[in-house]
Amino acid sequence: MKIEGRLHEEKGWYSTEVPMLLVYTQGKTPAEAFAMTKDAIETLVDRAGFEVTVTPCDATTFAVEANDPATLLAFVLRQQRGLCKLTVRQVAARLGSKNPSSYAQYERGTIRPSFETFTRLLGAIDPHLAPMLKVVRTE
Repeated sequence: MKIEGRLHEEKGWYSTEVPMLLVYTQGKTPAEAFAMTKDAIETLVDRAGFEVTVTPCDATTFAVEANDPATLLAFVLRQQRGLCKLTVRQVAARLGSKNPSSYAQYERGTIRPSFETFTRLLGAIDPHLAPMLKVVRTE
């Protein structure tokens, strides 16, 4: 699984954004901006052994991929839930569960959700959120 990011050139600097992860950073060159993106994600996830690869797709987009997809999806869920200012208990309730542990397993990366389940989990966080598939050619 890969998550799309965007690269922007701005007055001698390059900024990157990975909207799904709520990660934004910059560098003096595209390579430095990609390295900063990798470091930012790995630092925010803060899990031993978790590594991210950032791969350019074209002049303005790149792909973020992890050695542990369940942990990367868990990070997406935590970031989006935080953006919406919801607790784990509130998301679990929106999913129809009285037990917050049922949802928390996804945020811990204990369970790797199917695409359908991931879509349902994002929808419980915010009904306007949905993952979008895209086919990209990486270099």
